[in-house]
Amino acid sequence: MNNNQNQPPTISRIIPPPFANQQQALQIENVSLKTQVQKLQDQLKDANVKNTQLQHQNQELQSTNQSLLTQLNQKNQNSIINQNSNENQILKDKCIELQLHNQDLLQKITQLSKEKQEKQFVEIKSYLQYSPKVQEETICLKWTQKIANLQIKYKSKGKAVEFEGYGEIQNKNVIFQCQCDLSKMPVDNQEPRIILKECELHLIYQI
Repeated sequence: MNNNQNQPPTISRIIPPPFANQQQALQIENVSLKTQVQKLQDQLKDANVKNTQLQHQNQELQSTNQSLLTQLNQKNQNSIINQNSNENQILKDKCIELQLHNQDLLQKITQLSKEKQEKQFVEIKSYLQYSPKVQEETICLKWTQKIANLQIKYKSKGKAVEFEGYGEIQNKNVIFQCQCDLSKMPVDNQEPRIILKECELHLIYQI
């Protein structure tokens, strides 16, 4: 366990380091973090695609299952069971097989949904605040799990505010990258007010 795990989160602007070797190290670290971010985003995208495919398969199998059950019920109602016992048994076996397959699909969908929720541990949103003298807009960055040794950087580009962060969750390194757009351009050359809470970061811009 890292002895620095209980240290409070820190915020830093992206400031060029004073020495060349430090800048080179930061550039290498930045490339590594961005690579990890892209890898996690690709994994999450693949999980979403698989989840959608499994849901479609599940719907198709449920429809087929219902159709087979309807056929079986119709045959029962028309007293054809005795004449077509082999065919009915095949239908019953198929229904049982489909039900088992549906259960397996539901388990996979549940697992994929859980993995997706675990990866989405950061939420971001913005909201407006009005007062008689000034109009402000707040960007709220919230993390749903406790992150140790958290480091957050942000950059403002016009209306867009980009965040990069990394830390540890249960002794596992995590990184995130997200962006939120203000509804209007912020006041020129004016830094936002920063409010840092245990699991939230607020940037308050005058617009």
